[in-house]
Amino acid sequence: MRNESSNLSISEAELTRLAQKGHIGAFATLFDLHKSSVYSLCRHSTNSVAEAEQLIQAVFLDAFRRLASSPTGSSFSEFLYRAAESRIEMRERKNHLTASFVDHLMELATEPVTAPPSAPRFAWIGFALTPFAWMRDRMRSARAIQHA
Repeated sequence: MRNESSNLSISEAELTRLAQKGHIGAFATLFDLHKSSVYSLCRHSTNSVAEAEQLIQAVFLDAFRRLASSPTGSSFSEFLYRAAESRIEMRERKNHLTASFVDHLMELATEPVTAPPSAPRFAWIGFALTPFAWMRDRMRSARAIQHA
């Protein structure tokens, strides 16, 4: 790796040590070295350019925040790969929970709503069914977007 300002060859380990000490230029060089491989991993996992870009930002931000406390024996690429895998798993877990919540709400939206026998008919319709219809429509929209 070349440092253009001084024409010296600097190893990844040395760049990592400098970045751990707070040298922003060293971290920028590490970013330039690894951004394409991390982006490829994120893009392959998400099948979405926008989500991959969000993930790569989060991965490098996490790496920057945790770099000072990372073990010095491991390489930066291993450290970065673990951070990327962790972010991807978090995203998948969140998407799974969101999907199961939407599924549950869709099941609720298909169940018939009956008013208690003592409730006035128009008060029940105005109170229960109108907000419920709004939520049902919103869940259908979310489902359509998710499957698009």
